[in-house]
Amino acid sequence: MSPSELTSDVPLSAVLLAFLTVTSGVAVTLAVPKAAGGTTDGADATIFTDGETLTLDQAPDQTIRGKTTLDPGTTLSINLKGETFLKTNRATVTANRTFNASFDMSDVDRGTFEVRVYRNETVLAEAEGRVVCSTDCTTPTTSTDESTQSVDSPAVQAVTEVTQNRTASIKVLFGQAETVSVSIGGPNVNYVVNGTVRDRDGDGSATILFHTDHAGTDAPTLGVVDNGTTRVVEASSETSLDAPLAPASYNVRLYAGPTTDGELEAKGRVVVYTDTSGAPNEASATATTVGTVAGGTDATGSTPDGSGDRLLGSVGLIATGGLLAVLGIGVVLGLFRN
Repeated sequence: MSPSELTSDVPLSAVLLAFLTVTSGVAVTLAVPKAAGGTTDGADATIFTDGETLTLDQAPDQTIRGKTTLDPGTTLSINLKGETFLKTNRATVTANRTFNASFDMSDVDRGTFEVRVYRNETVLAEAEGRVVCSTDCTTPTTSTDESTQSVDSPAVQAVTEVTQNRTASIKVLFGQAETVSVSIGGPNVNYVVNGTVRDRDGDGSATILFHTDHAGTDAPTLGVVDNGTTRVVEASSETSLDAPLAPASYNVRLYAGPTTDGELEAKGRVVVYTDTSGAPNEASATATTVGTVAGGTDATGSTPDGSGDRLLGSVGLIATGGLLAVLGIGVVLGLFRN
């Protein structure tokens, strides 16, 4: 049989059809799944305000109201954070899907604050607020340092959000205490770190820094910003970790005094989200995020980023193989023609 007869017996269309059949099968195999993320149930909430700003009087029994799409009976947390105060209260969704919570604002200075509505670790609504004097208020005659001491017991920020490998900034108030001890974590997350902070400048407040990228290592995990100065807080005890701190919700407990053996004064939580940027060194040291905890919460703290890189590498190898297959068919056809 001559080469020309061989070529006629192997139609080019048949070869291409076989090649398309193979590559179409590969295409099915390479179907890239959608990225997994935090699922939501469509929950929403609205804070009733006077225009764009929520206005509260400098008096007792100041009520914050709102509405939500959540089912009646759901418990919400209302968090108020001002320059010199932190206040938290709980509210239950009514049959009309509304909620309200009252606060005593008589012991705070006039000025601005932030209000957030939480369900567990999810922020449903947030708004700017202002404390004003609409009645016969008594103008505070004390200094800023004295007014901050009106809070008798220590307080801690209700919810702090941070992305993995970044630093969480947790605002605390000392109340009448000169020293407070903080404990972050617990047995349920297989990690805990304890430390003690002193009110060195006497203003009754400070910001505790929780370096999530240092957790469980020899590097300092805790720090404090007090009167504009940042210092390292030596941990009195800390769990050692073989992997980065896993995304999860970590309890924050605050105690008056130099140890965590006393009575619990206040509690909050730090929510650590999965780092999907792939470049933790470029992140701001105090950057925070708001939202629902995303996936990748295994005990080793691994994230989906690595598997994504491996998938892209596999796609590249298969694409290279497909190119070589095309070249091989071309060579075979060329030999047939020759």
